[in-house]
Amino acid sequence: MKFNEKLIKLRKQKGLSQEELGYKLNVTRQTISKWELGQTAPEMDKLVELSKLFDISVDELINDSEPAKDITNIPDIQKDTGNSHTIIEDTSIKKSKREKTIISVIVITLIIIIILIIIRFLAGFTLVNGMNNSSNSLFNKFLGFFENITNGIDDMKDNFSATNFNSYIEMYKGTLVGSDVNSTLDEIITSNKKNERKITVKFNETETQDPEEIKNIKKDIVYYDDYELSLDYDEEGYINKVTIEELKRTPTIFDKAIFNMDFEISQGSNVSSTVISILDKVVISNKKYDKKITVSYKEIETQEESDIINIKKQINNMSEYNISYDYDEDGFINKVTIIDL
Repeated sequence: MKFNEKLIKLRKQKGLSQEELGYKLNVTRQTISKWELGQTAPEMDKLVELSKLFDISVDELINDSEPAKDITNIPDIQKDTGNSHTIIEDTSIKKSKREKTIISVIVITLIIIIILIIIRFLAGFTLVNGMNNSSNSLFNKFLGFFENITNGIDDMKDNFSATNFNSYIEMYKGTLVGSDVNSTLDEIITSNKKNERKITVKFNETETQDPEEIKNIKKDIVYYDDYELSLDYDEEGYINKVTIEELKRTPTIFDKAIFNMDFEISQGSNVSSTVISILDKVVISNKKYDKKITVSYKEIETQEESDIINIKKQINNMSEYNISYDYDEDGFINKVTIIDL
């Protein structure tokens, strides 16, 4: 099923008119009509809004296939397509694990208190009634045995404290999608505000413990992109640094529609602001993917970020431009040509 047919089906399942759907997406009814007729396609941000509205992934929305029957029953799980994403754990499960750890610490603490009360009671009973040397020796061994247990439990408490501190962040280490990275950063922001132990976040050239600066890092994390998250620990076993690296990868056939769509919606005659937006997308794409896009404008033909920024400076706010694309043998855009009109 094509995108426009799928959009009609999903809209009717929701009981929405074209005008009502347009209102929810902040577009006109005419725009919805053009999408459903297949005359135009929505931009990426509108695809994301549609996927949230219909409880369906972007890939399922744009691929020529029927949407999964049970997709509305599992809104917190992101479907895996190729090797591009990992399955996101349900947030309630993660919170449950944290709660169980806290309960374990409380139970162990209560056991320690009960043991200490018993020891004190026995010690008082011994002083009142007296004991012979042999009994005293046996009792001292008994006390020594429980002292060793108490020391061991203290060590366990320290380990549980580190485990509790680390548990939520450790769930996310490894390869992640951007949404999981942002969840981790939210946890670090909260931890750094309420705990004396601070966690440093390193991303690109930024390395900080400041919650506001970490919020700025979140703005650079792309929801559907892939990242590698690694952890460093202090000598007591507590996480003290989180390093985030953006993963470059070659888009798979499943990514082609998304890879091209972000550009193709601006094909043809465009105002200067659209041209600048396309050039920004080329810079981001060339950083993210192994597949590179060349920009051709006047005598310039380049893939370099600095050259593309110089082209942006030459775009006149009062002019119009034509944008066209060339494709590689796999069907991915590999060249953007900009011509003054």
